[in-house]
Amino acid sequence: MQSAQLEKLALFNRRWDEQIAQLSRQGQELEADLGDRHRAEAEQLQQSFVASQSPPKPNPELLNLIEMRKKMVKTRRYADADMASQRIEEIQSRLNQEWRQKEKMKLDSLLVNLEKKHAMELQGLRIRIDNGIKENEKERAKELDNLLQKYQNFQRELENKNTFDLQKYQKVLQKQNEMIIAESSNLSTSDL
Repeated sequence: MQSAQLEKLALFNRRWDEQIAQLSRQGQELEADLGDRHRAEAEQLQQSFVASQSPPKPNPELLNLIEMRKKMVKTRRYADADMASQRIEEIQSRLNQEWRQKEKMKLDSLLVNLEKKHAMELQGLRIRIDNGIKENEKERAKELDNLLQKYQNFQRELENKNTFDLQKYQKVLQKQNEMIIAESSNLSTSDL
């Protein structure tokens, strides 16, 4: 009887271990899928950001210098036009650098916000996975308690039956002993 109960308990443990391991594997797969989706979102954000960028707009100083250079070329003041061209290149270089820095800061800010969103999603997923595993562990504990209670009830019932059978057997033996004693006392009185 005990070996059957132990076998049931082992089967119970194997089944629940497999179920919880399966839940853990599914959780890891969900986390991996979420990570892949997050990487794709970040890549798509970067691509759409780069595609939507427009070159920097020239400032009034730059536009004024370009007009002045045109006038200098028309009036054949090439040395002055050359100096204006150098100044235009310097301003354009500075504006481009400032624009790239601003755009990088915008993209970095978007990526940081996306990372925060992704971290919250991942945290939420992990909480749901942990809660699912905890629920399964609670269910396992409840089923184990029921299984152990059944086993204990069975053991008590078996002990009660054995006690009852033993008491019955002792009564039968006692009656047989009384009968033997009575017969022997009858025999000893009849011999006299």
